Amino acid sequence: MTIEKTYTAPALPYAPTTEFNATFMDGYSRILRLYFNLNDNLIDQILELLNNGGYFPVLTAGEFNGGNFNGDTANLDLVNAEQVMAALAYLQTLYAGGVQAQDVLANNVTGSNVNASLFTGSGRQLNFPHGAFSSTLNQADGNIATAYAMTYDTTDYSYGVSIGSHTATLTGSIATTTLTVTANSAGSILPGMLITGTGVSANTYIVTQLTGTAGGTGTYSVSVSQTVSSRTLTGTRSSKLVVTYDGRYNIQFSAQLVNTDSQIHDLDIWFRKNGVLSASADLANSNSRYSVPNKHGSIDGNLIAALNFFIDLAAGEYIEIMWHTFDTSTTIQSLAAVAASGTSPAVPASPSIIATVSYVSAPTTPKTQVAAVGVVGVGAVGSVSILVY
Repeated sequence: MTIEKTYTAPALPYAPTTEFNATFMDGYSRILRLYFNLNDNLIDQILELLNNGGYFPVLTAGEFNGGNFNGDTANLDLVNAEQVMAALAYLQTLYAGGVQAQDVLANNVTGSNVNASLFTGSGRQLNFPHGAFSSTLNQADGNIATAYAMTYDTTDYSYGVSIGSHTATLTGSIATTTLTVTANSAGSILPGMLITGTGVSANTYIVTQLTGTAGGTGTYSVSVSQTVSSRTLTGTRSSKLVVTYDGRYNIQFSAQLVNTDSQIHDLDIWFRKNGVLSASADLANSNSRYSVPNKHGSIDGNLIAALNFFIDLAAGEYIEIMWHTFDTSTTIQSLAAVAASGTSPAVPASPSIIATVSYVSAPTTPKTQVAAVGVVGVGAVGSVSILVY
């Protein structure tokens, strides 16, 4: 529907005399009546458009520029008429110095067309993806030639980041510390993977693969000596830090390193992205080496390994924090809480791993999306012009 205003206000005549003239007044009234009739007709057309959910097809930068609500950053090709009328009411209360961040629903504002300099305030209602995870368990080790992944059993905070697991379903038997896998129906069998099934001892995990196809059929060394006849077993390793949204993330961790030997020993920690068994998934230049103090007297040597790492991740991708020890006496452990005594205060437990994942930036390749946003504030707005077709 096209609505155009094709007339202007009439030039009303001046009275010919200072005395009442019925003929002049009748003509004067006819001119006003015609003008009012034209206005009534136009208003009826606009109301029909609004009441039937019509649209204003043109509302561009040059026609919607008022104070700090700058049309140059908002190209609204199709705007529902009712939304426009509501927006005009809100515009009267816009703060002239900018839009207060706490009054904006930030998860509806995305893309490069938003001018960040117009947003001020505490930003306390902005939600960024994040996660904090930890482990109360000693980390699996046992072979200096094997890379292990840090695992987690506790989620402290999670919004858009979560723990993911590698899983495997296999048929196998265990004789002392050797697992023989005759069939692998799902997933890869990985170092550090916890093995469960009927009759399997608690805390049985894969130390390293001995023979066979990598991650498949063959023989594996396990952590607990036992006898289990052939049956269906399940392997699980909760080592993935999975993101829900594209973005640049800061991965930060601390690991409680413990050395029970009388000599100093080293331990490597690095990052792996979307990898299972292949070292090609290891991130270049991401390793750090730590020298863990030796045991002194009856006290084990201890060291906290901690660092942060920036990485770009797409939705559904994950990071694993890998580690390798140069001596099996040096590992990552959880330390028990200490009760108060005459010589020591109460001390909380030390998790073996604490890891946090924080969203720090949108993806490096920008995406543009403009969505409807309600705005609330106080102040004044410049002139507004709307073309109705």
